[in-house]
Amino acid sequence: MDMATVASTPPLPDSRGASTEPNTPEPFDDNSFAKLLPLNQLARLAVDKTAQTGSDYHQTFIGETMLNDYLIKCFVLSLDNLPLFSHIGWRIGKGRRSGSLQHRGVDLLLDSDQQDDGVAGIHARFNWVKGASGFFLIADNKSGKTVTMDGEEFGGDQRLVQRKNMIMIGECVFTLHYTVRDSVKEAQFQLDLRHFFRRCYGERHPLILPTPGENDSRIGDWIFQQPLSSGGFGIVHMVINSRTGLPAAAKRILKCERNEQSVDREIIMARRISQFTHERICSPQEIIHLDLRRSKSEIKDRIKMYLDDKWTPTAENLTDEYIIISPLLNATFCSLYGSDVSLSGRKIFFSQLLEAIAFLHDQGIWHRDIKPANILVRSYDPPDAMLTDFGCASDKQVIRFDGTGTPRYLAPEQQYGELHGKEVDYWSCGIIGLELIRGRIIESRIKLRDDGNLDLDHKDMANLTSPDLLSKCSRAMLQVETGMRMTAAQGLKLLQSP
Repeated sequence: MDMATVASTPPLPDSRGASTEPNTPEPFDDNSFAKLLPLNQLARLAVDKTAQTGSDYHQTFIGETMLNDYLIKCFVLSLDNLPLFSHIGWRIGKGRRSGSLQHRGVDLLLDSDQQDDGVAGIHARFNWVKGASGFFLIADNKSGKTVTMDGEEFGGDQRLVQRKNMIMIGECVFTLHYTVRDSVKEAQFQLDLRHFFRRCYGERHPLILPTPGENDSRIGDWIFQQPLSSGGFGIVHMVINSRTGLPAAAKRILKCERNEQSVDREIIMARRISQFTHERICSPQEIIHLDLRRSKSEIKDRIKMYLDDKWTPTAENLTDEYIIISPLLNATFCSLYGSDVSLSGRKIFFSQLLEAIAFLHDQGIWHRDIKPANILVRSYDPPDAMLTDFGCASDKQVIRFDGTGTPRYLAPEQQYGELHGKEVDYWSCGIIGLELIRGRIIESRIKLRDDGNLDLDHKDMANLTSPDLLSKCSRAMLQVETGMRMTAAQGLKLLQSP
């Protein structure tokens, strides 16, 4: 290495260790989704040498960016410039000088003459993983070399690369900086990434998560990304497991004096349902309990983030925080309604919903909030659905109505101060069946007219009087008298009859 090259490299306190966390590089003006920036002297020398003497192929992955007021060479990762074997990702290492491996077996060449830098010929890979979500560092080289990311050393395994990261390939230290985009460009990138999954992995419906953002946080093995929905006492986040890349939904609940009983009831029910392994039940994967032993100012900020404007508890009122983590799927029955799934396919989906309800009722549990958004679709063909969100579930034989549930799917007996039981689940299923037939969500709650009949329009009445089995089931469940409603088990038996 000549002295000019060494002099052009920004000085660091320790040529073997990492620098302090770098300033954010200049915004990317190309189509890259990330840049791998060298942080210590060994890494920078290796990247610089590749830029000067590497092959034309290896130089296609080299770019420049500003870091700590220096213009440095770095590796550029882009869907417009895929590696040689896109299904296995961007391979990084010294490369193998002997043998017949094309491009020395690597895409990101660390062209170093150092013998003690600990870098193998093919050391690790960067890529997405089939069946998972997010961008990974994968250490699976044949020489048994490990990698270190954020202080964790691992080999023969993979880890999700978070927004803020520090990666050691041997003694070479890097950080991966993701491209920051506006919402329009992020949406386009997700379309491009979906195409990448289809072409490289054959996945028709991959789950594409947002690019890691500045506000992402981590609790245990879970990385919390964007919020999906919010309610009176908490918020649901999209999360991803840092080890497996499996996505999930995390419901964060703040507990205080006002909601103490309802939170305790929900956590007890979540722990009970987490023991179930039924294929139609989306059981919680993990329940995390956090003591709110933080500063008052931090807790107040969390209140503003997670709770609605209807109540403003003080930091002293809050006692605990719970996080219920459940599987996250691509679609719900909401998307099924407008799809091209046939009536026979919709009947199968409906029978799977009844299967879930029948199982729950056999366990002495009533869901009490059956709606399209709580029925997840794992696959359209073959039909595959499961029931989720048991925050309103109860095991009491009768319970006084307190506003729990979604208005459009409430049974006639669900009136304030009135008692109701498991039969409300059958009514909700009847509404779901009607929606599957009509192909859209009902506009408002179905009520009783003065003559005692339901206020259905003519088309919906025609649907319910149709001779097909789905219509029969729905009609039998939409009975005003609770004792006259068809049960989930009875409906399942009817749908499965020859």
